[in-house]
Amino acid sequence: KSDDPWLADDKAQHFVWGSMIAAGVAQQRRDEVAGFYAGAAVGVAKDLYDYSNRKRGGVASWRDLAVTVAGAYVGARTAGFMLTANGVIFVRRF
Repeated sequence: KSDDPWLADDKAQHFVWGSMIAAGVAQQRRDEVAGFYAGAAVGVAKDLYDYSNRKRGGVASWRDLAVTVAGAYVGARTAGFMLTANGVIFVRRF
């Protein structure tokens, strides 16, 4: 859509949800690729849903999808790290 700025509030939500899903799946399956695909798939499914419901106000957005996929990549790649009081440590190698 034309009024879909890159820095809109919903972009942060797309990034965070994509990264959380990817990190969770990567941790559970011990597989970064599976985590990435899971996070990205949720973004694709959401935009397909929005596109199919456009008559009821759903709006598919390439920018939303791109930000969700970027979040999925970051989440999958950083799933083995943990933030502690002493800094960031690497806790799991897949």
